Amino acid sequence: MLAESWAALVTRAKKYAVTPSNVLLTVYTDVLRRWSTSPDFCVNVTSMSRDDRVPGIERVVGDFTDVTVHASRAHPGPFIDRVRVTQHQMAEELSHTAFSGTEVLREMSRAKGESVVVPVVFTGALGTGPRRQDDAAVELVHGVSRTPQVWIDCQALEDGATCNVNWDVRRAPSRRRFSRTCGELHAGA
Repeated sequence: MLAESWAALVTRAKKYAVTPSNVLLTVYTDVLRRWSTSPDFCVNVTSMSRDDRVPGIERVVGDFTDVTVHASRAHPGPFIDRVRVTQHQMAEELSHTAFSGTEVLREMSRAKGESVVVPVVFTGALGTGPRRQDDAAVELVHGVSRTPQVWIDCQALEDGATCNVNWDVRRAPSRRRFSRTCGELHAGA
């Protein structure tokens, strides 16, 4: 996303008291809803869970990702209203982090009597600051996620004055058409 577009999105989000991450999550679920056979579905929303209170944690290399299972339900009305619903619901869902997304999926599977998989992911790494190594900015040249059970993975990463939105699409009815829809909706956010 161009710096000017990103700055305008951030300013507008602030005006409406919503976060840019929830704006992008709402765009993502709007795209998914266009392609889904159901207006209501779940999305795995990732977050960092590294506990900085643990002595020496900065020397540990590992994946400290947690997931929250976000129940996305269709809501009529203006886009900003849908963003507000998303933001309110995410705040509620994130208040239950003692019961992880993995545990939620296990309970859903137990209740249904079959394995429940949520093959769509949203990672909003916004506000995490620029990537640096030895006081020099690190440029992201290429990135791809490879998680077998994930069909679509949307990652939004703030990088300086811009926001890079990456869609890793594994399976879709028409990958090219789906990717074009994603781009069109992000451009209009």
